[in-house]
Order: sequence, then structure tokens, then C-alpha cells
Amino acid sequence: GLIYYSNSPGSQYHFYRTADGGDIWEPRTAPCDASLQCYDYTLRAANRPGVVFQPRFRTGYYPPLPAGVARSVDGGATWQQVWSETAAGSVAVSPNFDQDETVFASLTAVSPSLNTRLIVSHDGGETWSGGGQGLCPDRHFENLVASPGFARDHTLLAGGTWTGSSLFMSQDGGLTWRAIFPPGGPYCDNSPYGAIYPQFSPDFPEDPTIYAATSEGLYASYDAGGSRILLAPNT
Repeated sequence: GLIYYSNSPGSQYHFYRTADGGDIWEPRTAPCDASLQCYDYTLRAANRPGVVFQPRFRTGYYPPLPAGVARSVDGGATWQQVWSETAAGSVAVSPNFDQDETVFASLTAVSPSLNTRLIVSHDGGETWSGGGQGLCPDRHFENLVASPGFARDHTLLAGGTWTGSSLFMSQDGGLTWRAIFPPGGPYCDNSPYGAIYPQFSPDFPEDPTIYAATSEGLYASYDAGGSRILLAPNT
């Protein structure tokens, strides 16, 4: 399969692709023009060959790139802007994209037309609708993850890299959300756990394990977020 790699040393942004497991890397067209236009770790590839999404969130450089979401359908040879109304901080792609063409984007500002910071497309980015009910209204989520079993369970996780937010879960394809960690939430600020980096078990939902790396340590839930234990404290 294809592997994509991007890095942004200094003010340059480089984008490469390999089709042989990493022996030979081919330079492609970079979707960003400076390290602060996009975070390199926000690039997401779909399971349809050649389809890649890149959120763009800053335009304060010359020449500026359009803020929003860029998409390539030819493995990074060319890019098209598929969302330009607001900047975007992250995207998540359905693991079943080749069949459902579903992609999510967390916006850095509220969309004027959809009145939300979380948008959903079911046609590969051609059109978008609003979701995100229950999320923090004044935050975007850099850690947006779709369940490996998304085609069956429609589940996503959203965690932020700012200090003090909850980890949120959606079980209806991003339309509504609820806080699942830490207890006592939802928190949009002032949680002692800091940034939260969530991940599903690769066998979710058959194995209902969810992991959350926090400033306090690594936590696990073995019942899809119903309870949690501390696996390894930060030292």
C-alpha cells in the first residue's frame, strides 16, 4: 500500500510518497507552503488509493494559501480546496471511505453557514453538513479519530491539545457528542488532565478498549468509555 510522509523544517513543507514499504520515496506537491500553514501531523490518507486530506489553518504568510481543507485524489500530485469558508485544525477520514466517502473536519472558527465548528461530508468533501452538538463551542479539536469499526458503530473520539478539555465521544457519526473523560465533565477549561490524545483499539468495537494519553498519564477504558483505569502515571 501507499505511505505518505510530510515534514516541515524551517519555513519549508515537504511531502513524499512511497509505494514499496519505504525503500524508495517520491517527492509530491506539498499541500502547504510554510510550516505554520499546516501541522505536518494532521495529514490524513483515505483507504481509496490516491485520496489524501490536509487541513489548513493559517493564512498569515505571503503568498497565502486558502484556509480550510485541501484534498488530493492523485496521491499528492495536485490539490483541490474542498472547504474554504473557515480555517480547519484537523480532519478524520472514515476507515470505510472507499464505500461511504465520509470525512470530518474540526474548524478553528464557527462556520457562518453551518453554525458549527465540526463539519461532515459524505461525498468525499464535495458538500458539507453540520455536526458537533455537545462539543465545546469555542474550541477546535486537533485529535479527531474515527473508530476502526466506523461502518458499523459510527463512533468517533475528539480530544484537544489545549489545557483542560474533556475527551468527547460521538456514536452517531459526529452529529452529537458527550464527554466521557475525565469524570465530572464536560470540561472546556480547567481540567487537571491537560491535552488528551485518544486512540481506539485496532479491534474496536469487538474489543471496546479506548486509550487516552494525558498530562497525568496513560489511561484505558475497557468498556468503550464507561469507566477507566490509570495504566502508567507520568513521572
